[in-house]
Amino acid sequence: MQLDANDSSAWDSYLNVSKSFNLLENFQLLLGSQNGTPLFANHRQWHNFNYGLIVLQPSPNINLHIGPYWANKALATTTDTAGYTLGVSLEFFNQQLGFQADYISGHASMSGATLNWLYHMHPQAKLIVGFGIPESNTGNEFFGTLGLNLSSAPND
Repeated sequence: MQLDANDSSAWDSYLNVSKSFNLLENFQLLLGSQNGTPLFANHRQWHNFNYGLIVLQPSPNINLHIGPYWANKALATTTDTAGYTLGVSLEFFNQQLGFQADYISGHASMSGATLNWLYHMHPQAKLIVGFGIPESNTGNEFFGTLGLNLSSAPND
């Protein structure tokens, strides 16, 4: 999940830490926190986004997830700091390439949709490239995402 801040020249940098708990064979609970700040902005505000997801994996190549979130006011830029997120992840070509789509509810700075391609460079590392479509009432423009996902477990 990549979040957007309110300053298009900010080059926001985030660290996302999450832990998944296997409840059943194809059913997980995932808890996470994404934190960071604008890299080159004149202002330094700490952005925090905490989330919980229920994850259903109907097949090895499909992952469906939904759950609540809470963001601090510095990231949300409004009082709209809680809501839900939902999404889907798809794996292609023997799980070498993936596609992830997420939606974050609300009218806050980070609300909207994010679409990412994931390239599995290593069983425990993915390159993420994509873009975001902000919710229409946020006042934000489209944004790009670039990330690196490192995992302690293969293909997480």
